[in-house]
Amino acid sequence: MKLNTIYPILIYMMYLYILHFIIQILFIVYKMKSSSSNKEKTLISTILNGTNPNNNNNNNNNNQTNKSCPSPDDNNKHIVLLVIAHPDDEAMFFIPTLQNIKENKNTILSVLCLSSGNADGLGKVREKELIESCKHLGIDSKYVNIIDDPNLQDGFNEIWHEELISNKIIEMDQTILSNQLNLIITFDHYGISGHPNHISTYHGVKYYLQQQLNQKNKVVNGYKLISHNIIRKFTGMFDIPITLIQTFIDNNHLNYYLTTNPIDTWIAMTLHESQFVLIPYWWRRFFVILSRYTYINTLEEI
Repeated sequence: MKLNTIYPILIYMMYLYILHFIIQILFIVYKMKSSSSNKEKTLISTILNGTNPNNNNNNNNNNQTNKSCPSPDDNNKHIVLLVIAHPDDEAMFFIPTLQNIKENKNTILSVLCLSSGNADGLGKVREKELIESCKHLGIDSKYVNIIDDPNLQDGFNEIWHEELISNKIIEMDQTILSNQLNLIITFDHYGISGHPNHISTYHGVKYYLQQQLNQKNKVVNGYKLISHNIIRKFTGMFDIPITLIQTFIDNNHLNYYLTTNPIDTWIAMTLHESQFVLIPYWWRRFFVILSRYTYINTLEEI
C-alpha cells in the first residue's frame, strides 16, 4: 500500500482516537457528578434472576473444603465464571460485562483462563499480568485459575478439544467454586477476532453446558459475547446507538452492558505490559480506544 494511501487512514484513526479520549473524560466526569440514587440498574440482574444460588447446594455432598472455596458467607451468592482463552482477553473484550457484574453485590466473579498465552515464551509473565489485571477489576486472585496444559497451548494453529475444556470447567467448579457455579460467560462461535483458541473456548463451554443439561446435575446458564463485523467492531462508542436499537428490536434474545468507566480497559491493558508495548503491539492502543468492546458488550444465551 502506498504512503499517500496510508497517511489519510492514519490521520483519520488519530482523530477518532482523540475524539474518543475526550468523550471518555466527559463520560467519567458525568458519572462522578451523578447521584448514587440515580445509579443505573445493572442488567446482569436480569440474567441472574433466572438462577437460584441455593439450588446447587443440595448436590454438593462431596464438596472439597479448602482456602480457595467460597466462604460460608458467600454461599447465597451467584457464582459467575468468565472462561477465556488467553491472559488479556478479559481486558480487551469483556470489561463492560465484568463492571456490571461487580456492581451486583450478590455475585462472586471468577475467571478460568485456558492457557498461559505462551506462544512467545512469556507464559509465566502473562500469568502474573492476568492476576494483576483481575485485581484491578475487583476479582480476588483465589478465584482466578490459569491452565497450563500441553493440550491447551496458545497458537493460531491450535484447536482445543471441547471435552478437555469441559473437564477443566468441572475441575474448577469442584475445587475452587465448591460446585456452586451458576453462570458462565465466554466467546461466541466466531470468537470476536476469529482466533481458533477463542472459538475452541466457545465450543468447550457449549459442550459443558450440554453435558450438565443431559446429566441433570444442576442448572448452569451460559452466555456468549456476540462478535460483530469489522466496521462495527471499530466504531467504538458510536456503536452504542446501533446496539440499543438492535437489542430493542430483539430484546428477547440479547442483553447489552454499557461500561461504567471506559478508562478501566486502558488501565487493565497496561497491566498486561508484555502485550501493550509499542513494538510490536502498537495497534493495541488503537484497539482499546476504538473498539466497541471497550464501551459496550452484547450477550446472548448459549
